[in-house]
Amino acid sequence: PGDCHLIPKQTGQEMIMDPYLYEVGGTKMLMTSVVVPIKSKGIVVATIGIDIDLLAIQKSVEKIKPYETGVSAVFTNNGIVAAHFDSSRLGKDGKKSEIDMAGRNINQMFDAIKNNKSFSFTTYSDEMKSDIAIYLKPFFVGNSKSAWTLAVGIPMNKVLGQANRMRLF
Repeated sequence: PGDCHLIPKQTGQEMIMDPYLYEVGGTKMLMTSVVVPIKSKGIVVATIGIDIDLLAIQKSVEKIKPYETGVSAVFTNNGIVAAHFDSSRLGKDGKKSEIDMAGRNINQMFDAIKNNKSFSFTTYSDEMKSDIAIYLKPFFVGNSKSAWTLAVGIPMNKVLGQANRMRLF
């Protein structure tokens, strides 16, 4: 019982839940649930769902490193961090955890995420000592109406490195 079953039952639509911590064998795991309504003659009669460990998504996201030092993350439609290059941010409110990466673009970034829109911007990262081009692209799981979003940060010092060296030469 809970929202994960009530919402699909009320709306008749598939749903992917925000990540949550769930204890399995004494270990806390970051999970999500995908819930689908079961209909008979157009009427929802039940729901069925599956719980998914987000570790596989986390491992995949950790490998996305454009130009060797780039970064990536996945956000839910509500802005929760589902996967991230910095695993300490998992399960947190992205609008709070990503201010260091998004800077003054933070509100526009999370408005785009909430509205299932692509978005891009460039900002400076003190930690990476470079301008970072950040690209956001929503993706849908099944027939859910709420997208999750993949964000990729590309370090411009790496992109332009060869051209800058040639210019100096």
